[in-house]
Amino acid sequence: MNNLDKAFYVAVESGDGTGKSTLVKKLVKYFEGYFFKKYGKDDLVAEFEEPSDGEIGQLIKHRFFSKDIKTMPETYALLYTADRLEVCELIKKANQHQKLIISSRCKLSTIAYQSAAGVPVNKLIELNDSALDPHLTIVLHCSLETGIERLAKSGKKQDEFENNVDFQNKVYEAYEQLSTTNNEVIELLNIHVVDAEQDEESVFRECKALILKELEMREKKPRSIEHNFKKIVDTEELKDSRYYDRLAKQIEHDIPERGLGQSIPFHPLTNEEKMGPLLKLPKKTNKINT
Repeated sequence: MNNLDKAFYVAVESGDGTGKSTLVKKLVKYFEGYFFKKYGKDDLVAEFEEPSDGEIGQLIKHRFFSKDIKTMPETYALLYTADRLEVCELIKKANQHQKLIISSRCKLSTIAYQSAAGVPVNKLIELNDSALDPHLTIVLHCSLETGIERLAKSGKKQDEFENNVDFQNKVYEAYEQLSTTNNEVIELLNIHVVDAEQDEESVFRECKALILKELEMREKKPRSIEHNFKKIVDTEELKDSRYYDRLAKQIEHDIPERGLGQSIPFHPLTNEEKMGPLLKLPKKTNKINT
Protein backbone atom coordinates (compact mmCIF):
# COMPACT_ATOMS: atom_id res chain seq x y z
CA MET A 1 0.00 0.00 0.00
CA ASN A 2 1.23 3.51 -0.82
CA ASN A 3 -1.06 6.53 -0.69
CA LEU A 4 1.72 9.12 -0.50
CA ASP A 5 0.85 11.76 -3.08
CA LYS A 6 3.45 14.47 -2.41
CA ALA A 7 6.76 13.08 -1.16
CA PHE A 8 8.86 10.41 -2.87
CA TYR A 9 9.50 7.54 -0.43
CA VAL A 10 12.81 5.63 -0.70
CA ALA A 11 13.90 2.73 1.50
CA VAL A 12 17.44 1.37 1.71
CA GLU A 13 17.58 -2.31 2.58
CA SER A 14 20.16 -5.03 3.23
CA GLY A 15 21.53 -7.49 5.73
CA ASP A 16 23.88 -6.16 8.38
CA GLY A 17 27.33 -4.87 7.45
CA THR A 18 26.63 -3.60 3.93
CA GLY A 19 27.10 0.09 4.73
CA LYS A 20 23.38 0.91 4.75
CA SER A 21 23.45 3.46 7.60
CA THR A 22 26.40 5.35 6.11
CA LEU A 23 24.72 5.44 2.71
CA VAL A 24 21.45 6.81 4.11
CA LYS A 25 23.28 9.65 5.88
CA LYS A 26 25.10 10.60 2.67
CA LEU A 27 21.92 10.49 0.60
CA VAL A 28 20.05 12.68 3.08
CA LYS A 29 22.87 15.23 3.11
CA TYR A 30 23.11 15.31 -0.69
CA PHE A 31 19.37 15.70 -1.32
CA GLU A 32 19.01 18.37 1.34
CA GLY A 33 21.45 20.40 -0.74
CA TYR A 34 19.75 19.37 -3.98
CA PHE A 35 16.31 20.59 -2.87
CA PHE A 36 17.75 23.73 -1.26
CA LYS A 37 19.23 24.75 -4.62
CA LYS A 38 15.96 23.96 -6.35
CA TYR A 39 13.44 25.42 -3.90
CA GLY A 40 15.47 27.52 -1.45
CA LYS A 41 14.35 25.40 1.53
CA ASP A 42 16.47 23.14 3.71
CA ASP A 43 13.70 21.06 5.31
CA LEU A 44 12.40 19.08 2.33
CA VAL A 45 14.06 15.73 3.17
CA ALA A 46 12.87 13.49 6.02
CA GLU A 47 14.92 10.60 7.43
CA PHE A 48 13.54 7.54 9.24
CA GLU A 49 14.93 4.26 10.50
CA GLU A 50 13.66 0.93 11.77
CA PRO A 51 13.52 -0.05 14.57
CA SER A 52 12.42 3.47 15.46
CA ASP A 53 13.02 5.55 18.57
CA GLY A 54 9.38 5.12 19.56
CA GLU A 55 8.26 3.02 22.50
CA ILE A 56 7.96 -0.22 20.53
CA GLY A 57 11.25 0.45 18.74
CA GLN A 58 13.01 1.07 22.04
CA LEU A 59 11.54 -2.15 23.41
CA ILE A 60 12.96 -4.06 20.45
CA LYS A 61 16.40 -2.44 20.70
CA HIS A 62 16.95 -2.61 24.44
CA ARG A 63 14.95 -5.62 25.52
CA PHE A 64 14.60 -8.13 22.72
CA PHE A 65 18.12 -7.72 21.34
CA SER A 66 19.51 -9.17 24.56
CA LYS A 67 21.43 -12.42 24.16
CA ASP A 68 19.62 -13.80 27.20
CA ILE A 69 16.17 -13.59 25.61
CA LYS A 70 15.06 -16.20 23.08
CA THR A 71 11.93 -15.12 21.24
CA MET A 72 9.81 -16.87 18.64
CA PRO A 73 10.32 -15.49 15.12
CA GLU A 74 6.58 -14.78 14.89
CA THR A 75 6.91 -12.52 17.97
CA TYR A 76 9.74 -10.59 16.32
CA ALA A 77 7.64 -10.24 13.19
CA LEU A 78 4.71 -8.82 15.15
CA LEU A 79 6.92 -6.41 17.11
CA TYR A 80 8.72 -5.09 14.04
CA THR A 81 5.46 -4.69 12.15
CA ALA A 82 3.85 -2.82 15.05
CA ASP A 83 6.84 -0.46 15.18
CA ARG A 84 6.72 -0.04 11.38
CA LEU A 85 3.06 0.97 11.43
CA GLU A 86 3.95 3.76 13.87
CA VAL A 87 6.78 4.87 11.56
CA CYS A 88 4.32 4.84 8.64
CA GLU A 89 2.11 7.34 10.47
CA LEU A 90 5.11 9.66 10.83
CA ILE A 91 5.92 9.19 7.14
CA LYS A 92 2.35 10.15 6.21
CA LYS A 93 2.77 13.37 8.18
CA ALA A 94 6.11 14.06 6.46
CA ASN A 95 4.37 13.52 3.13
CA GLN A 96 2.49 16.79 3.66
CA HIS A 97 5.64 18.93 3.84
CA GLN A 98 8.67 17.08 2.48
CA LYS A 99 9.73 16.30 -1.09
CA LEU A 100 11.77 13.20 -0.26
CA ILE A 101 11.56 10.57 2.49
CA ILE A 102 14.51 8.23 3.01
CA SER A 103 14.22 5.30 5.39
CA SER A 104 16.75 2.80 6.62
CA ARG A 105 14.69 -0.40 6.28
CA CYS A 106 11.03 -1.04 5.46
CA LYS A 107 8.74 -4.08 5.39
CA LEU A 108 11.34 -6.00 3.37
CA SER A 109 13.45 -6.34 6.55
CA THR A 110 10.74 -8.27 8.37
CA ILE A 111 10.11 -10.44 5.33
CA ALA A 112 13.83 -11.24 4.96
CA TYR A 113 14.81 -11.70 8.60
CA GLN A 114 11.78 -13.60 9.78
CA SER A 115 11.58 -15.78 6.66
CA ALA A 116 15.23 -16.65 7.38
CA ALA A 117 14.02 -17.70 10.84
CA GLY A 118 11.36 -19.97 9.33
CA VAL A 119 8.18 -17.87 8.99
CA PRO A 120 6.54 -18.32 5.54
CA VAL A 121 7.07 -15.36 3.20
CA ASN A 122 3.38 -15.14 2.25
CA LYS A 123 2.39 -14.77 5.92
CA LEU A 124 4.92 -11.98 6.42
CA ILE A 125 3.70 -10.16 3.30
CA GLU A 126 0.12 -10.42 4.58
CA LEU A 127 1.14 -9.25 8.07
CA ASN A 128 2.73 -6.12 6.58
CA ASP A 129 -0.07 -5.40 4.13
CA SER A 130 -1.09 -2.22 5.97
CA ALA A 131 2.45 -0.80 6.01
CA LEU A 132 3.48 1.68 3.32
CA ASP A 133 5.28 0.39 0.23
CA PRO A 134 8.24 2.55 -0.81
CA HIS A 135 8.16 4.15 -4.26
CA LEU A 136 11.73 2.83 -4.59
CA THR A 137 13.56 0.18 -2.55
CA ILE A 138 17.34 0.02 -2.93
CA VAL A 139 18.75 -3.34 -1.83
CA LEU A 140 22.50 -3.51 -1.18
CA HIS A 141 24.13 -6.82 -2.01
CA CYS A 142 27.54 -7.95 -0.77
CA SER A 143 29.04 -11.22 0.42
CA LEU A 144 28.57 -12.38 4.01
CA GLU A 145 32.35 -12.23 4.47
CA THR A 146 32.40 -8.57 3.45
CA GLY A 147 29.50 -7.82 5.78
CA ILE A 148 31.15 -9.50 8.77
CA GLU A 149 34.41 -7.66 8.08
CA ARG A 150 32.63 -4.31 7.92
CA LEU A 151 30.70 -5.02 11.12
CA ALA A 152 33.94 -5.80 12.92
CA LYS A 153 35.54 -2.56 11.66
CA SER A 154 32.52 -0.47 12.66
CA GLY A 155 33.17 -1.09 16.36
CA LYS A 156 29.46 -0.92 17.19
CA LYS A 157 27.89 -3.28 19.71
CA GLN A 158 26.42 -6.23 17.87
CA ASP A 159 23.01 -7.67 18.70
CA GLU A 160 21.71 -11.23 18.84
CA PHE A 161 21.19 -11.39 15.06
CA GLU A 162 24.57 -9.92 14.12
CA ASN A 163 26.47 -12.30 16.40
CA ASN A 164 24.83 -15.35 14.82
CA VAL A 165 26.83 -16.04 11.63
CA ASP A 166 24.65 -18.98 10.56
CA PHE A 167 21.54 -16.86 10.85
CA GLN A 168 23.21 -13.94 9.06
CA ASN A 169 24.00 -16.26 6.16
CA LYS A 170 20.32 -17.21 5.92
CA VAL A 171 19.36 -13.52 6.00
CA TYR A 172 21.77 -12.69 3.17
CA GLU A 173 20.33 -15.58 1.15
CA ALA A 174 16.78 -14.39 1.88
CA TYR A 175 17.59 -10.87 0.67
CA GLU A 176 19.13 -12.23 -2.51
CA GLN A 177 16.15 -14.49 -3.23
CA LEU A 178 13.54 -11.83 -2.45
CA SER A 179 15.24 -9.09 -4.48
CA THR A 180 16.23 -11.12 -7.54
CA THR A 181 13.73 -13.97 -8.03
CA ASN A 182 10.56 -13.16 -6.06
CA ASN A 183 8.64 -11.17 -8.65
CA GLU A 184 5.76 -10.38 -6.29
CA VAL A 185 8.06 -8.67 -3.77
CA ILE A 186 10.20 -7.02 -6.48
CA GLU A 187 7.14 -5.43 -8.07
CA LEU A 188 5.46 -4.58 -4.77
CA LEU A 189 8.47 -2.63 -3.47
CA ASN A 190 10.00 -1.52 -6.79
CA ILE A 191 13.32 -3.14 -5.88
CA HIS A 192 16.62 -2.12 -7.44
CA VAL A 193 19.73 -4.08 -6.47
CA VAL A 194 23.07 -2.29 -6.01
CA ASP A 195 26.43 -4.06 -5.72
CA ALA A 196 27.72 -3.13 -2.25
CA GLU A 197 31.07 -4.79 -2.86
CA GLN A 198 32.00 -1.51 -4.54
CA ASP A 199 33.69 1.23 -2.57
CA GLU A 200 31.50 3.56 -0.50
CA GLU A 201 31.60 6.45 -2.98
CA SER A 202 30.65 4.25 -5.96
CA VAL A 203 27.67 2.84 -4.09
CA PHE A 204 26.57 6.37 -3.15
CA ARG A 205 26.82 7.63 -6.74
CA GLU A 206 24.80 4.71 -8.10
CA CYS A 207 22.05 5.10 -5.49
CA LYS A 208 21.95 8.87 -5.95
CA ALA A 209 21.52 8.39 -9.70
CA LEU A 210 18.67 5.92 -9.14
CA ILE A 211 16.78 8.38 -6.95
CA LEU A 212 17.38 11.31 -9.30
CA LYS A 213 16.07 9.26 -12.21
CA GLU A 214 12.92 8.30 -10.29
CA LEU A 215 12.35 11.91 -9.20
CA GLU A 216 12.69 13.07 -12.81
CA MET A 217 10.20 10.44 -14.01
CA ARG A 218 7.81 11.44 -11.23
CA GLU A 219 7.90 15.09 -12.30
CA LYS A 220 7.04 14.11 -15.87
CA LYS A 221 3.98 12.05 -14.92
CA PRO A 222 0.57 13.45 -15.93
CA ARG A 223 -1.29 15.61 -13.47
CA SER A 224 -3.85 14.04 -11.16
CA ILE A 225 -7.58 13.87 -11.76
CA GLU A 226 -8.14 16.59 -9.15
CA HIS A 227 -5.71 18.95 -10.92
CA ASN A 228 -7.35 18.33 -14.30
CA PHE A 229 -10.81 18.85 -12.85
CA LYS A 230 -9.80 22.21 -11.34
CA LYS A 231 -8.29 23.26 -14.65
CA ILE A 232 -11.46 22.30 -16.50
CA VAL A 233 -13.94 24.00 -14.19
CA ASP A 234 -11.98 27.24 -14.42
CA THR A 235 -12.67 27.52 -18.15
CA GLU A 236 -15.37 29.72 -19.63
CA GLU A 237 -16.85 26.79 -21.50
CA LEU A 238 -17.92 25.12 -18.29
CA LYS A 239 -20.51 27.73 -17.43
CA ASP A 240 -22.88 25.21 -19.01
CA SER A 241 -23.41 22.71 -16.17
CA ARG A 242 -23.72 19.79 -18.60
CA TYR A 243 -19.94 19.67 -18.63
CA TYR A 244 -19.93 18.67 -14.98
CA ASP A 245 -22.21 15.75 -15.78
CA ARG A 246 -19.94 14.68 -18.64
CA LEU A 247 -16.81 14.97 -16.52
CA ALA A 248 -18.33 12.98 -13.65
CA LYS A 249 -19.33 10.17 -16.02
CA GLN A 250 -15.92 10.19 -17.68
CA ILE A 251 -14.05 9.98 -14.37
CA GLU A 252 -16.35 7.18 -13.20
CA HIS A 253 -15.54 5.27 -16.41
CA ASP A 254 -11.81 6.00 -16.54
CA ILE A 255 -10.71 5.43 -12.93
CA PRO A 256 -10.94 1.60 -13.18
CA GLU A 257 -9.10 1.75 -16.51
CA ARG A 258 -6.33 4.17 -15.56
CA GLY A 259 -6.09 3.97 -11.78
CA LEU A 260 -6.15 6.80 -9.28
CA GLY A 261 -3.65 9.59 -9.76
CA GLN A 262 -3.50 9.23 -13.54
CA SER A 263 -4.36 11.98 -15.98
CA ILE A 264 -7.80 11.83 -17.61
CA PRO A 265 -8.18 13.92 -20.77
CA PHE A 266 -11.44 15.80 -20.96
CA HIS A 267 -13.17 16.08 -24.34
CA PRO A 268 -15.42 19.11 -25.05
CA LEU A 269 -19.08 18.68 -25.85
CA THR A 270 -19.89 17.71 -29.41
CA ASN A 271 -21.97 20.02 -31.62
CA GLU A 272 -24.87 17.61 -31.24
CA GLU A 273 -24.66 17.84 -27.45
CA LYS A 274 -24.43 21.62 -27.56
CA MET A 275 -27.70 21.76 -29.54
CA GLY A 276 -29.50 19.48 -27.05
CA PRO A 277 -31.84 20.66 -24.29
CA LEU A 278 -30.21 22.68 -21.55
CA LEU A 279 -30.81 22.10 -17.88
CA LYS A 280 -33.78 24.10 -16.67
CA LEU A 281 -32.27 26.73 -14.44
CA PRO A 282 -34.23 29.52 -12.72
CA LYS A 283 -34.26 32.61 -14.87
CA LYS A 284 -32.88 35.88 -13.55
CA THR A 285 -35.51 38.54 -12.95
CA ASN A 286 -35.35 42.21 -12.18
CA LYS A 287 -38.76 42.18 -10.51
CA ILE A 288 -38.76 43.72 -7.07
CA ASN A 289 -41.11 42.20 -4.55
CA THR A 290 -43.27 44.71 -2.70
